[in-house]
Parts: sequence; structure tokens; C-alpha cells
Amino acid sequence: MAMTRIVSGYAGSLSLQVPKSGTRPTSDRVREAAFSALDARGA
Repeated sequence: MAMTRIVSGYAGSLSLQVPKSGTRPTSDRVREAAFSALDARGA
């Protein structure tokens, strides 16, 4: 199992176990930047 971290919201900094099924995790920095950009647009 791999670990991924929720970066914001009420569950921010919570770590979750996810299966290693061939997917590549997105880095925390990239994920946080993407969702910050969406939030700024009101999405």
C-alpha cells in the first residue's frame, strides 16, 4: 500500500492508504497549486 495526503479542507493533512495499482501519485505541491487555482476561479 502507498500513502497519499489530503492537502486542504477539514480533512487536511490526513494520510490515506491507497493501493499500488500502477498509478503515479501527484506531488503535494502540484496538487495544492492546482486546487488553489481552481478555488481562485470559484470552481
